Amino acid sequence: MITVSVIVAAYNIEKYIGRCIDSILNSTYPHLQIIVVDDGSTDNTGKILDTYHDERLEVYHIENRGVSGARNLALDKVKGEFTLFVDGDDYIADYMIEEMVKNISNQDIIETTQYFATDSKTWRKPYQTNAKINEINLQAKKGGCLLLTLAPHSRLYKSVLLKDLRFPEGLVFEDNYFISMLFPKLVYVTKLDTVNGYYHYKREGSTTLTFNDKIFDMLPIQMKIVEDYQKNELFEDYYLILEKNAVHDLIYSTIGRKFGHYKGKQDLRVKYKEITDFVREVYPNYRENVFFSKKERIICDMIMHSYELSRFVTLVVKVCGY
Repeated sequence: MITVSVIVAAYNIEKYIGRCIDSILNSTYPHLQIIVVDDGSTDNTGKILDTYHDERLEVYHIENRGVSGARNLALDKVKGEFTLFVDGDDYIADYMIEEMVKNISNQDIIETTQYFATDSKTWRKPYQTNAKINEINLQAKKGGCLLLTLAPHSRLYKSVLLKDLRFPEGLVFEDNYFISMLFPKLVYVTKLDTVNGYYHYKREGSTTLTFNDKIFDMLPIQMKIVEDYQKNELFEDYYLILEKNAVHDLIYSTIGRKFGHYKGKQDLRVKYKEITDFVREVYPNYRENVFFSKKERIICDMIMHSYELSRFVTLVVKVCGY
């Protein structure tokens, strides 16, 4: 039988970690290695984890290294043929893993349906209703890589694909790097359309909802992606895919959205120049990229035109509640 190694990184989530671990232990699929890394929590997260006694569960307490360091430690412990990441404040449906394993044939990744969840309701992520990867050969049709969201959770990965891949430590948006570096390794990927999905809990204070100086980490992440693709002589092969993700994440998202919510003291004009200089140097012809929508192209063009115009776009986006 296939063993699935489930990786959970936990930091100061005493209110949620029990629900997460219980959902995994209650899985109808029994062949699990559950690796939980308490990343130097200062609340009761570690104590809660120590109350569990299950032979499938391995708990490691470490000094704080960030989510990348915690996941990297767990990756060194993986024994299963497939690996699954679950965020410590999220949870999964009882039948999720069993259904994913039943659909394994020759795929490198199987992804389940993702849902948002709050304390009062759950709902399907909007983009889950869009085009699905279903046994597309991603080496023959590289554009299919853009149908993969740049987040590691809710997927079974062939563990062998992750053997030499690790998350960059000390930076957020580590997921963008991790998934981007997987592209050349992938051939077949399946997305399931199911009610037995992954529940992404939306809570205040989570990394994705804070707008401090870490929003600027997207630039060094994108620089590292370019550097490593060039080092492996794959940059030209994946140029359009990397360009689409980089320009969207740096211009459309970081400047267009996150600048409007920024709460730190950095000079945004300086950061604007650093980001736009990188795009002009590495991806000068992004307007010709066939993977950009008309809306994305127009907004990116306005932001790239000048800092003043970018601030107008950011204000409009903020007022619209994005």
